[in-house]
This record gives sequence, C-alpha cells and structure tokens, in this order.
Amino acid sequence: MYSIFLNSEDEGLDFNSFREKLIEICNSHRDANKALAFAFILYDFEDPQIHKVLNDKQYWLALNKISGEYLSVFSVNYKEEGMKKTAFLTSFNYDDNPSTASNKLIEDYFGKGIEVNYPAILFFQVNEEKVIDALLVELREERIEEAFLELKQNIKTTVMY
Repeated sequence: MYSIFLNSEDEGLDFNSFREKLIEICNSHRDANKALAFAFILYDFEDPQIHKVLNDKQYWLALNKISGEYLSVFSVNYKEEGMKKTAFLTSFNYDDNPSTASNKLIEDYFGKGIEVNYPAILFFQVNEEKVIDALLVELREERIEEAFLELKQNIKTTVMY
C-alpha cells in the first residue's frame, strides 16, 4: 500500500477534495499497480481503540506492510491541535466526528443502502467510473491490542484473496 498525505493545512487534499477525487485516486493506484482493491477503516469517537491504533506509528507500519501492493487503506481522522503526524496508511484530518465524514463519503459512493455499525472496514473495488463490489466487515474488539489484531487479520485475509 502506498501513502497519500491528506490534511487541511494546505498540504495534499482536504476532506472535501478527497471526497471529490476518490475514484480518480483509486484508479491511479490501480493503474500504477499500487493496489488492486481499497478499504476504509471506519470509526467514530465512541471507538477510541481504533483511533489509538491508527495514531500509533508502529501499528501503522505493520498495517502498511500487510496491505502491501494489493490494498490501499483510507481512514478519516479528526484534527488534534498541535499534533503533526506522518501517514503510512492513507489518512486525512477532519474537524468533525470521523463517522460524520465517513457517512457522507459512503452515501456519495456506495449509496444509501449501506448502514455502518461503527467500527468497521469497508472493502471495495472501482472500475473507471464508480465503486463496485463493496464488502462491509464490522469490528468487534474493544481493547487496543485486540483491535489492532482484528484489523491486521481482516487486512491480511483480504490481501491473500
């Protein structure tokens, strides 16, 4: 998996720009042999274990390694004042609850038929113009280490197929 640095501090894309360019970004990853499939790690403020996993550099490095060149993983991350971070998985900052942004993105690209019980991973593929073949996997672990292991296993299983 390859990184895209997205934030709201005039570096890369802000959330709304990312939302507008999702298909273009995915197609460019696929065309450059950077990914065959894509995923969103979806969480909200009620899932601090997922937020902690995504903000831990060592967990990010492990998930980045596992996703490899077959899967690009995105997540919505809210801003923390004074915190600068380097993204290994694709992440972008958003001022609102991450689930609010995720719900907007899901409605835009996956339709209103997908109801997410947070936290979850939404795996998908794209063709030239739209999202296809979506699969939503709920995450159940509530402790940090177990949440990481659950993310790791889901990503590893997807990459193997």
